[in-house]
Amino acid sequence: MHYPRRAHTKKQKTSLEKIHKKISRLVYDWDIDDVLEKKNSVGRDDITKFLSNANKSRTYVIHTPPIDFRKVQHHSRTFSLLYRLIGRSPDLLHPHDPTINQTLHDIQSNLYPFLKTSLTEITEKSHGRGIVMAAGEWHFTIALHAILSLRHILNCNLPIEVYYNGPNDLSIVHRDTLLQIENVKVIDVTGLFDFKGSRLVGWGIKPFAILASSFEEVLFMDADVLFLQQPDTLFKSAKYRQTNALFFHDRLIDAGKSQQHIWVKSFLRNPSTAAQMSAFWKYKTSHEQDSGVIVVNKRRSITELLTVCLLNYGNVGRATYKNVHGDKETFWIGWEINLAPYAFMPGYGGAIGYPHEVKFGARVDDGTETGDGERMTGNNSTTSNNSKIGRYVCGGLYHTDEQGRPLWWNGGVLVNKYADQRKFLQFTHTAIQDPNNESLYLERARWEWETDETPFCFRPSQPEVEIRELEDSKKTLARNFVKLWMKVTHCVVVFLMSQQIDEANYDVPWAPVLKKAFINNYDKKSIAEFPIAIQLASVTNQGLPKIQPVTFYDFKDEDQRILIFTAATRNADLMAVVKYSQSHQLYWQLPKSKETFTFTGRMYIVAAPTMSHRFGTPPRRIALGMDKSISADDYWEELRLKAWKSLSPAYRATFTWPAPNEKMTPAVRESWSVYRNPIIKAPPPTIETGYSYTKLEALEDHAKIITSPTLSRFTTNLSNKSSPLQRSFSVGTPLDSRLPTSVGMKSTLPTKLEKEEELRSIHNSALDNFSLLVFKCSNVEHFVPGNLIPARTTYSTDKNGFWTTEELTP
Repeated sequence: MHYPRRAHTKKQKTSLEKIHKKISRLVYDWDIDDVLEKKNSVGRDDITKFLSNANKSRTYVIHTPPIDFRKVQHHSRTFSLLYRLIGRSPDLLHPHDPTINQTLHDIQSNLYPFLKTSLTEITEKSHGRGIVMAAGEWHFTIALHAILSLRHILNCNLPIEVYYNGPNDLSIVHRDTLLQIENVKVIDVTGLFDFKGSRLVGWGIKPFAILASSFEEVLFMDADVLFLQQPDTLFKSAKYRQTNALFFHDRLIDAGKSQQHIWVKSFLRNPSTAAQMSAFWKYKTSHEQDSGVIVVNKRRSITELLTVCLLNYGNVGRATYKNVHGDKETFWIGWEINLAPYAFMPGYGGAIGYPHEVKFGARVDDGTETGDGERMTGNNSTTSNNSKIGRYVCGGLYHTDEQGRPLWWNGGVLVNKYADQRKFLQFTHTAIQDPNNESLYLERARWEWETDETPFCFRPSQPEVEIRELEDSKKTLARNFVKLWMKVTHCVVVFLMSQQIDEANYDVPWAPVLKKAFINNYDKKSIAEFPIAIQLASVTNQGLPKIQPVTFYDFKDEDQRILIFTAATRNADLMAVVKYSQSHQLYWQLPKSKETFTFTGRMYIVAAPTMSHRFGTPPRRIALGMDKSISADDYWEELRLKAWKSLSPAYRATFTWPAPNEKMTPAVRESWSVYRNPIIKAPPPTIETGYSYTKLEALEDHAKIITSPTLSRFTTNLSNKSSPLQRSFSVGTPLDSRLPTSVGMKSTLPTKLEKEEELRSIHNSALDNFSLLVFKCSNVEHFVPGNLIPARTTYSTDKNGFWTTEELTP
């Protein structure tokens, strides 16, 4: 990656860095008079040079790509030191520059345009200690469980503030539910900052939530964090009291020089001693920090927090995320940029859960399953004839306190929070790497990544001493967390219904207008032959505008705010836009009347169950009228299968086609379907075979794949003309009864069983590829062209979910 050239000469840069170092000694030393008496303390010339460079930061363009992180560092550091100098010893500066306060204000406005108020107001309004969390719609149940765990299991009475990212991020019902818990506030972070149209990515909300909180001392925790001690013990930590900022290490993974190292070292040229001694700086890991828990004194770390916010904001944030995974590294980097002290809790991330014997060494490559079901490690791969048995601990990411005692873990109580919500972990053992044993770790420690069925697993370098059994009291605590989760997930719907405003009675005034226009512009025959394409506008992860067509499927009668669309999961561009954008906009022009509807809201993906770990599932309460007796996963999957069966055979066949935007070359690939063990693997949807199907009938028993043990039963069924197998010979209508020999299939006419297997495999592949897009509207604009004066009407929701209608000039 190319990094911009330095603006200063090497000599000038060294001089400025020395001045910054001197001033940092002044502002971070509690006894200023003592510092001033020392040799090499800040002198008149140093102050003059510092102020001269500070004036340059007033107007320097920092937010326009390409982002120069050396400049980000220089100007952030200048602002931080200047702010602290004015606060600590103003008499040093005013004789040199009477307008120094205006200089500080100008730099702040230039660097941090998202601030609506001064830092003085922020710090003066910050008092006491408290817990800060960030939660959106998907995190609601997890966050509710974490808060109730603090209140009812740990008896923690610290005030809690939950922040969400705009009105579409967390529903009114869920906000009201959290507010029912004692001493809990729920706050929209977008109302406290001016993001100037820049989209705040999910990770980026963390530093803004800390900065916006009403607490002086903040303990930030992810929604899936569970504590094994009282959280407020962290405020008593010696490391925290010494530095006012306490962080936790991530796992020691991905050793060797990486893009993260190249990026960080491109602008952190003179790191602190702590950074130089870290495993990250020595290339022993590519991930230094786990930001699941952060403890900071906001008053004493206000400028460092601003720098972290900057690293997660707008164009600077997008440039940051190209080099590191989300927000987690931006905290210690923000402190390093400002030459501010910070501390990490000793030790690296480990595992808490259950002990497990995992076979490794036979053939270690990609984390797949062997024939007998033993999971193979995907890290530090080797090939050996001598298989070994290594002791692992499988579960959540685990952290200890300064004495090495169990403190907290993240990941919650589920085996995989993205998959089955009813599979729980057992918490009996822990495994953690000895921080003094890094070299041995690199040789012998191993990590296994999670799957749909299993959590991640960790084998320390010395399992005989580094795997420990939890105390009985901690086991009981963990079991209580699991029991509480079961109560929360079983009772949450009843709890919500008892607390919510009756949204079912809300009037949705635009819904009948849209349905009337729909009836006037479309007939059933045309819809069946030509699916309705509507334009989806959004923003990509790179901040670029993106417009893509989505196919309208149906209205949702139980909840008139909901529109349902269909899409192909293979369409990676569309899936990425829907998954990562917090807000979406749809543009629908009706063909006859030419009137248009513009919908603003949030779109969710309902993919095949095997894909839910990638795309998640819409929250249970995204739509009203759900059957409360079944899980959200089952509810949406039932709706997806119902939609699949209602499609026309011609439109259903399009889901057998290749992914869009691929080169028109006859490449041979393995079968795309996630359904396993077909007798005959039908050719994948390539350019040669993918367009062979112009019609595809729905199979009732779509998930039943014929495998060898059941071959005789299906062979018998072939003689029964009423059997699903016999009927399903009409599943597809290929253009050619023979498969092309160029893709490796037999040139002879397939047998009936082989053809059945081929069609079933194609059908299942298409069904895997089929997904629903569930769109929840928050604002609608209706434009009707006219011979004289067009009509424009807007419909919008207030904070209580009620719709208002307003007539506007066209």
